[in-house]
Amino acid sequence: MLSVIRALNGKVLKFGGDALLIGFYGRCAEAELTARECAVQLLNSTKHFGNIKTVAGATRISIKIIIETGEWLEALLGDDRRTEIFITGSIFNRVFKAEESAASDCIILNGKRAQGLDRKQTPKLIKGESKPVRSSLQKFLPQGVLDFIRMNAAGEYRVVTVLFVQITGYDPDMPNLVNLQSFFRDLISITEKYRGSVNKIDISRDGSKVLVLFGAPISHERSAEYGVLAGLEILGVCPKGLELRLGLSGGYVYAGIVGNDFAKEYTVIGDTLSLI
Repeated sequence: MLSVIRALNGKVLKFGGDALLIGFYGRCAEAELTARECAVQLLNSTKHFGNIKTVAGATRISIKIIIETGEWLEALLGDDRRTEIFITGSIFNRVFKAEESAASDCIILNGKRAQGLDRKQTPKLIKGESKPVRSSLQKFLPQGVLDFIRMNAAGEYRVVTVLFVQITGYDPDMPNLVNLQSFFRDLISITEKYRGSVNKIDISRDGSKVLVLFGAPISHERSAEYGVLAGLEILGVCPKGLELRLGLSGGYVYAGIVGNDFAKEYTVIGDTLSLI
């Protein structure tokens, strides 16, 4: 899937355990056509995974693809300790609304199910090359991930505590970036105090959410305790104009790097993340 996205000059904006957020830039009409072609190829790519045998029985991979055309805002939040891209815009409200009613293995284009999307000529794929992580890019990695990479560590199953910080109360099209920047820096300080790792800022239905991990990739025996203490302190630094909701969950997850040389990230995958 990532090879298709790269070949069509898409940009992976957010890369989660079960979802990709892809941006296509340029004039709206041209970007939409490219997004449509990408959607068709991605849908076709899942046909190779129609019958996967697992210890729990046979299963299949299905996807639903939502395409919306419009503008959004991208900004960098954080400092030299941890920097993360913040994405917002009312366009994503339309994406979430369409996703709620979308069926599996279909494409929703600007709120309506797309019909008759013909597959065009397959573009030439571009081969990527692995490059070493430069020190100037370290701030874009969650705390502890650089050591994980240097050890050539593989993914693993481990017990972690996951802290979700839901941020609402701001205008998605004109957010107060000064407020958000101040809060995110405070969140970084509290996370590092309790040996956690700021995994990502993601988009949610009501605003944004920050995913903070305790126990991966930084190992320690007090992940649950540190998660609770960090959450309580984070609630105390909420600036005026923002609203916070926090959720905590703990259990076994798969923790490791997913993706390829075009786009990859350290993430955690498992039912523990679905409990909040």
